[in-house]
Amino acid sequence: MKASVLLATASTLLSTAFAAPTGTNPLKYTLQLANDQTGKNHNVDIYVNYGGFSFGELWGDSFGTPVIATSLQAVTPGVGGGNVRCGVYGGRNFWELNAQRTYIDLDADPNKLVQTDVTNYYIYCWATFPIPRV
Repeated sequence: MKASVLLATASTLLSTAFAAPTGTNPLKYTLQLANDQTGKNHNVDIYVNYGGFSFGELWGDSFGTPVIATSLQAVTPGVGGGNVRCGVYGGRNFWELNAQRTYIDLDADPNKLVQTDVTNYYIYCWATFPIPRV
């Protein structure tokens, strides 16, 4: 094998290994995406400090494509001693979920219930310190 192929393979394997959640019990934040007009909803676990994900990646299999929803809710807001935050980016909007703010109206209009295509919305969850370990 050529050295460049070996180097590329080793680089890929090492970067994948280091991207995996660390520790024996990585923190997971459970979120529920819902379409309050149809009643469809589904929970997913997101690893904390693991990178960003599109709603299409997380909920595409359960909601279909496009992913149409009205709200997002934190199911486990107290994880990590309440020291986990999630940023949600969609269109021109940014929301944050945390131990105090556990619900997002995805159409950004609290006076209406509008089904919104959230396929390309992104979420990233991170830990603020200190995080108690159990």
